[in-house]
Amino acid sequence: MEIKMKSTSVATMLTALLFAASQAALAQEPIPLEQEAATYADCCCAAGCGSSWYASLEATIFKFHESGGIRNADASESDDMGYEVFPRIEIGRIDCDGWGTRARFWMFEDSVNLPNDGLIDIETYNIDLEVFQTLDINECTAVELAVGLRYNSFEMFEEGEDGNVDFDGFGLTFGVEARRATCGGNMYAKARFSILTGDIEYDDVDAVTDGTYDNHISDQLELGVGYQWCRCMFTGSTVNLRVGYELQRWSEYGVADTNDDDYLLDVGFAGFVAGGTIEF
Repeated sequence: MEIKMKSTSVATMLTALLFAASQAALAQEPIPLEQEAATYADCCCAAGCGSSWYASLEATIFKFHESGGIRNADASESDDMGYEVFPRIEIGRIDCDGWGTRARFWMFEDSVNLPNDGLIDIETYNIDLEVFQTLDINECTAVELAVGLRYNSFEMFEEGEDGNVDFDGFGLTFGVEARRATCGGNMYAKARFSILTGDIEYDDVDAVTDGTYDNHISDQLELGVGYQWCRCMFTGSTVNLRVGYELQRWSEYGVADTNDDDYLLDVGFAGFVAGGTIEF
């Protein structure tokens, strides 16, 4: 399994800041169990009632997928686009009543050269602004509901017969996440659904299809599961480390055989997530 690591100066800086903050927090003694209150917040390692800021950095180890598979225009060869590592950065604030706001950024890039068809190149990123609320179901179970705005930029360049796609869309995003505290951390399962509208441009597809089209609509579905370890500090800060698996399906982004009436394909991403959060 080939994994290519690509970094940016922003991701490097945030990684260093998050590492320094977590090391300082880990130097403190954890809060004794008998001092924890019988609420989900304390069960999963967050202390007391009060507003707090947090910063999260994840490494998304994803592979690009396309309905019908990645293949040459003549279907004579197929190729497996490798796993790529890119950051997902989130910064937010949460109040003691469970209400919060956050901003999130994620990017992905990959390319592959097919023997008979040339280069396939993918570049995309999402920017999210969300409002959310965490609801305590019982002492160690919580559900988080979120609503917000998403901007997506997606570019796919394909040599040969399939052509190029360039989409910029803006719309609504909805999320839900369930967490169950256990064994010094919590299990989680989450889903996010976004509906986006914008302009989509086709190039080198065919003489009929080429051009820019207004009011294109697409949607994105994200599913994830994983486990998060928590550690509470006397300073009031919390350090979380997590690993998980995630699947994403984006509808009507790629270009299929233009001899068909339905020439738009679904694309997606699948892979692993590893990262951490410092809450202070």
